[in-house]
Amino acid sequence: MRVFISVNLSALARKELGELTQKLQKSHWPVRWEEISKIHVTLAFLGKLKNSKTLKLRAIVKKACLGINPFEVSFKGLGSFPNFIEPRVIWMGLKGDLKRQAFGLIKSHLLLMLLLAG
Repeated sequence: MRVFISVNLSALARKELGELTQKLQKSHWPVRWEEISKIHVTLAFLGKLKNSKTLKLRAIVKKACLGINPFEVSFKGLGSFPNFIEPRVIWMGLKGDLKRQAFGLIKSHLLLMLLLAG
């Protein structure tokens, strides 16, 4: 199973992204568009893991996120890879004090806890 750690978006952010996605779909890029309900902010991509490891990982992630308050970021920029001519993934950048807010904190806790958990 391909596993990543992500943060869900607010209803307002999903609405705004839905409107942007509708505009981008008119560009006729050869991409498969995901449902807005699946859109998220990826904090870390962990790669392929066996299903047996995901329960332990879920507990580690939950513990790492305790005490982290809600935070706000704004959308900034649009990108794709491998390129804009034939994109496989289209992404939105974020702006805000991301390090001071949750991203750096969650990543630091997760890396430490994952290393300690083996």
